[in-house]
Amino acid sequence: MSIDGETETKLNSLARGDNGVRVEAASEQTRLLFTQGQTGQVATIGVVCVIVLVSWEQVPTARLAAWLCPILLLTGWRSLLLVRFRRCNPPDADLARWRWKFLFGATGTAALLGAVWWVIAPFGNFEQHVMLAFIFGGLSLGAISVLGAAFSVYVAYIALLCLPGMLWMLLQGSSTYMVMAGLTLIFLAAMVATGRGHHRTLMRIMILSSANQALREQQERLRDFAEMGADLFWQSDAQGRFKYLSKGYKTLTGVASKKVLGQPIGHAGSPPLLPENHLQITDATGAHLALHDHTIAWQLPDGRAAVLLSNALPVTDGEGVFRGFRGTVRDITEQHRLAEKLKHQATHDDLTELGNRREFERRLSTMLRSAQKSGSIHAVCYIDLDQFKVVNDTCGHAAGDALLRRMAGELRQRLRSRDTLARLGGDEFGILLEHCVAADALALAHEVRSTIAAIRFQWGESVFNVTASIGLVGVDANSKDLAAVMMAADTACYAAKESGRNRVHVYEADDHMLSQRHGEMQWVTRITDALDHDRFVLVAQPVLALSKRSHAADCEHSHFELLVRMRDLDGSLIAPAKFLPAAESYNLATRLDRWVIDAAFRSLLASGSRLDAVDMCAINLSGHSLSDESFIDYLSQRFCEQALPAHKICFEITETAAMTNLSAAIGFMERLRRFGCRFALDDFGTGLSSFGYLRNLPVDYIKIDGVFVRDMVDDKIDCAMVKSIHEVDRVMGKQTVAEYVESDEILNLLRDIGVDYAQGDAVGKPRPLVAYGIGAEVIELETMGSVRSRSRCLSTKLHVFFISPV
Repeated sequence: MSIDGETETKLNSLARGDNGVRVEAASEQTRLLFTQGQTGQVATIGVVCVIVLVSWEQVPTARLAAWLCPILLLTGWRSLLLVRFRRCNPPDADLARWRWKFLFGATGTAALLGAVWWVIAPFGNFEQHVMLAFIFGGLSLGAISVLGAAFSVYVAYIALLCLPGMLWMLLQGSSTYMVMAGLTLIFLAAMVATGRGHHRTLMRIMILSSANQALREQQERLRDFAEMGADLFWQSDAQGRFKYLSKGYKTLTGVASKKVLGQPIGHAGSPPLLPENHLQITDATGAHLALHDHTIAWQLPDGRAAVLLSNALPVTDGEGVFRGFRGTVRDITEQHRLAEKLKHQATHDDLTELGNRREFERRLSTMLRSAQKSGSIHAVCYIDLDQFKVVNDTCGHAAGDALLRRMAGELRQRLRSRDTLARLGGDEFGILLEHCVAADALALAHEVRSTIAAIRFQWGESVFNVTASIGLVGVDANSKDLAAVMMAADTACYAAKESGRNRVHVYEADDHMLSQRHGEMQWVTRITDALDHDRFVLVAQPVLALSKRSHAADCEHSHFELLVRMRDLDGSLIAPAKFLPAAESYNLATRLDRWVIDAAFRSLLASGSRLDAVDMCAINLSGHSLSDESFIDYLSQRFCEQALPAHKICFEITETAAMTNLSAAIGFMERLRRFGCRFALDDFGTGLSSFGYLRNLPVDYIKIDGVFVRDMVDDKIDCAMVKSIHEVDRVMGKQTVAEYVESDEILNLLRDIGVDYAQGDAVGKPRPLVAYGIGAEVIELETMGSVRSRSRCLSTKLHVFFISPV
């Protein structure tokens, strides 16, 4: 195949395979017709002028005008069409319509010019006929450059231009004209062949131009896409020398590319885009390996640090011979800085910049493995600030944050470089003392305590002295695991706080206080499980009105205190004295108080008509619930939703709980009094200043602590205490209740003194509610206050917690 034929085949294949190139070529073909059409217009006007000048005297004026007017009108319309095309530059979608307009104008002009042989030629001589033939031959030849872009238009143009003259010559009957007609036919065929060749050449050029344009656009598109994914492109030869670097090299590295081209990759002054000896590394087949995500730490000439990420692929020729590497580089400095920041935030406390609990436990785990593997000795300090809440409540959290930052700075200076200081919680810190024997760890713990105690923190006009309770536990080969060590440290810290605060307590397995703490922690699990599985049982103990002179056993009781027992897994009942301390210590009291309210309300509403005979039902609440706003809202909602007479409910609050937060206790009572509830102050008489605050508490009943009641028959001081409490309460308008009344002698003595109520074994022992006619039918309280009844044994349904230690 010839070179020309091969090129044409490839172009045709390209045109067929790439629709975009073919459409672009067709568009360029139409635009070329209109561009060259201006030259055709000038030639047409010139030919018309020559024909008019030559035939002006021979041809009748009317005949000449009949031919001249249409051609002038058509020529003017074509000129206007060319001007409009140039001005509006129509989009490719409209080019087909413009192409048809151009075809109409060109063929119409050719038809009018060809009509000259029939309109004007009969009036001329032979010489004029020859001149016309040469003029039309010149037009046909010149039209190749004008109409060559559209071969069909060109063929139609020369056919309409030459065939009328050839037919006229044949009709003349002269041999001379016959020869001229034959020559015209030969010339026409030659023009067709020449026009076809010119058209094919022109189309080849146009397709090549369109293909080149498409390739340029594709290259630019690929370059743009690549530049969006990389900051630098590079290529090396087989010896690892740079042979190409994109323009971003200097911006990325601070080094001019001309200084690096031809130099080995990673030479002094340029970043090592390939790892050392990577050129020599190949796989089992001998092929060079690609490079993925090679991170490079680079320092720019101005001192700034940069982090680069390099990727490279091996380049081979057509025979598979290695020719070098081609790769990209991205600047990941900001991403790397952000990743480091996130990593730091994941392991450090934002406020103090100390390690956080996660990092502390990770390092402790490492320390445990070291101790278990090599027998090394370490220690852990668990620090809890004493009364830190006072700083926050007095001066706000900004002051508390400032104190924590200062304390962190003070402690850093006291620790060894190998030790780890971390913030574990709000005001809790931990220290890991690596390779530190017990004596040194204890000395360091005391130094830490002294450092904290020496801090005088001033915020505005307020000055605070800070102390800390520290739990110290050793870590050696016998230490179990992370959870065990952390529990031991927390337990020791709690023991330090319970022993008076501002001290260090060393964990020992046989420590009685720690054993008690550990036992409480085990009770937490049991209490939670009992709550989750309905294993609390409600009982009631009657309260006797001493104004009734009959024996307690014969009375129909109308006052009760509701008490609670935990049902163990074996079915036995557990006294509250065993599980209440753990509930108070581990913040389960308020949750259990909610059970108190739900169970008590269910049982009372289930009592039916018996509820009318109940004057008072006492329910104990913990001190934690008094200051819990959500619990107060919960109680208020229950009274609003349930059809329960609130005046029959009396909430008992211990003297200790009321004293701990007097303002919260008063607010609690005043809010619930709006519903008609009554209140009793339990365990009265053991406080340091009982009578001093009694007048401020809006209580209805004072329950005299049983420590004065149980021995009052034999102990005159106890009897005097009971009598004095009763007399003061009577003056204040409050009624008194004596607890732990265990004999008839005590009962009679209380009557003589004038105490209003008595409670104890002599009055009645705690029994299931059904024994006193309460809660024979259980009613479940729906969340929106609706009531649904169903019969069920109360002892297995009502599970309530009360603070009473009976």
